[in-house]
Amino acid sequence: MVALIAGRREVVEPRRTADVGYVYLRATITFEDTRAPVDELRTVEVKAFVPAEDFTRSKQFYQDLGFELLWSSDELAYLRNGVSSFLLQKFYNKEHADNFMMHLLVDNVEAWWSHVQARGLAAKYGVRAEPPADRPWGIRDFVIIDPTGVLWRIGEYRANWEDSRLTKLAGLSIDSETERCRSG
Repeated sequence: MVALIAGRREVVEPRRTADVGYVYLRATITFEDTRAPVDELRTVEVKAFVPAEDFTRSKQFYQDLGFELLWSSDELAYLRNGVSSFLLQKFYNKEHADNFMMHLLVDNVEAWWSHVQARGLAAKYGVRAEPPADRPWGIRDFVIIDPTGVLWRIGEYRANWEDSRLTKLAGLSIDSETERCRSG
């Protein structure tokens, strides 16, 4: 058995001896903790590489969905809406794409859904879109599948999550009048 305790490694190992049965040998090894302090490990952002079977069509789909194209090459595109962004890549593997999911939290899921309907994205791109629904995990979201097969859940936290640990850890709060999630 090994235990790490504040800069020490405790090793306790049972050994059978011929004359007294089992004895326990204990050794203590001191080591220096070289981990960086947590306050030095701040992140700036994380981006997923989203696959695209038809790169040009997928770029247009995401722009129609509401993302701004910030940069693009023949193989990669950087798309953003607000503080959320991702990299669209000219890469396709059916098994990978069919199992790839994105989750986008927004301030107003109904506005996003109205935008999807007004733009006719499902018909224009031949994709599946399901209307918003309340989920048991405290989010109201809708599903849209992009032209490559990537499933997106676009949703917002609901008021019943106001006191949840997850909402507090994420630095979010619920506006009591609109029942919409707000950061800060």
